[in-house]
Amino acid sequence: MLGLSRGRRRAGVPARDHDANLIPVTAAKLKRIESIDVEWEYVEDLYSAGCRLGTNAMTFEELVQTFAARAAAGDANALAALFTEDGVYDDYFFGPQTGRAAIAKMLGHFSDGGANFRWEFFDLVANDRLGYASYRFSYDSKFPAANGARVVFDGIGRFERAGDLLVRYSEVFDRGMALAQQAYDPARIAKIANRYAAALKSRPEWAAHVAASS
Repeated sequence: MLGLSRGRRRAGVPARDHDANLIPVTAAKLKRIESIDVEWEYVEDLYSAGCRLGTNAMTFEELVQTFAARAAAGDANALAALFTEDGVYDDYFFGPQTGRAAIAKMLGHFSDGGANFRWEFFDLVANDRLGYASYRFSYDSKFPAANGARVVFDGIGRFERAGDLLVRYSEVFDRGMALAQQAYDPARIAKIANRYAAALKSRPEWAAHVAASS
């Protein structure tokens, strides 16, 4: 059986004596592991963490549900761990945050403006690299004028992946609706909306759209 030992093999003990402790792996996975000279202790850590080499890793649905649960719980470091080292979380309010430290710091700001978060994803579609999911999001606002109002809105999340990790998460939702439920001044909502619109128009990929009105 092709496999890796869950622990370091004792010197002089044949591999067959350890068959009961082998983790099945594919030839491609074994080649990859050998190419980066993985230490046996690291393989043992992977096993202890619940990884199963040679089997499909976390499914897209599992990744999305884990993402939502960690974000709603305010578990900043655990959420950041779902991203690559230079991964990006492009929040529709806070903007793009690059790197795990920045992502964790941003999630900490969620609790500054709200409590009792609930995030529900559904209608997932994905391939090996990219996935989309509709969502429902809600929380109790801490904005003084909102008087504890329950804020609700829907949106769509975009998940770019590299294996089990996220390279980039971005989203779209109605910012105006979210702010209006918190008794924001209409003039302030318009100012915020126009600022986001100006930023969108300044992006190169929107140039043809902006020029179309000329």
